[in-house]
Amino acid sequence: MIINEIEKIVSQRIPEDLWDFPEPKGWVSRCIYKNLDVNLHSVSVKLGNCMEKIFMDIARLEYPSKYFPRVIAGYGVTDEEVQEYRTDKFDNNKPSDRSNAVAIYTRLNQSVLMEKIANEFVNAEENNICYTHDLFAEVAERITKATPMQPVMWKSHTDICAWINSEWNIMEVKLGGNLDKTKTKVVLTDSILCPYIALGSKPKKAYYGIISNDKGNDRQGKWKGQLSKFLSPEMILMEECLFKHLTTSTISFAEFQSIIIKRINYLR
Repeated sequence: MIINEIEKIVSQRIPEDLWDFPEPKGWVSRCIYKNLDVNLHSVSVKLGNCMEKIFMDIARLEYPSKYFPRVIAGYGVTDEEVQEYRTDKFDNNKPSDRSNAVAIYTRLNQSVLMEKIANEFVNAEENNICYTHDLFAEVAERITKATPMQPVMWKSHTDICAWINSEWNIMEVKLGGNLDKTKTKVVLTDSILCPYIALGSKPKKAYYGIISNDKGNDRQGKWKGQLSKFLSPEMILMEECLFKHLTTSTISFAEFQSIIIKRINYLR
C-alpha cells in the first residue's frame, strides 16, 4: 500500500537525532534555552533539510525516475555534451544545497545574464511588479535575446526540475519560506529565474514551494511572505497544493501530515 511506503520514507528521512542539539555557546543562547530540552531552531533546520527529500521520494513512487533528472541540457548545450555529468554521484541523504541540486547547463554568458536578472528584479521592486507565469515567460524571452553566448558551458541550480503535466517544473522548495528581503532576491535570481532562463525554449513553469505556511495569510487570504511581493499566487505552491502538485498519491495531505507528526512525536 502507498501509505506503508510513505511511512517507510518518513521514518528513513527524519533523523533519529531530530531533538538533540549541542550545548549553547553564547550567553544569550544559554539564557534562551535554559531549562529547555529542545532547540527549536535546530529542529526546524533538520526538518527543513529532510522534508524536501520526503516530497521527492513520494513523487518517485509514482513517476518514472526520468521525470526527475539531476542534470539537464539547457540553452546552447546538447544532451551529448552533458552525458558525462549524468554519472555524477549525488548524495540522496543531503538537502538540495547548491552542490546537491538539479544542474541545468547553458552557454548563455553568465555575467551578462546575472546582471540582467538582477536589474529585472530591481525594476520589479521599484514598479511593484508581481510576476505571473505568462509575464515570467515574457521576461525570460527578452533577457535571453539580449544575452550573448559564451564558449564554455556552466550550470545553474534549482531544488527541483521535474517533468510534470507535460512541462518542466522548476521549483525552489522551503520548509517555512521565511526569507528576509535580501534572501528573497537571491532565491528569485539564483534559484528560480536563472535556471528558468537556462532551460531554454523547453515547455516550463517556475514555482516556489512552501511545505509549512509559517508566515500565515493576510485578511485577503494572500500569503504574507516576502516572495508574494514578486510572485503571484499561481506561482506559489503552499502545503497541500505543493503535495498534490508533486505527487499523484491516493492519500490525502491530512493523512501525510499525520504520518509526519507521528514520526516527530515518536522521536521526542
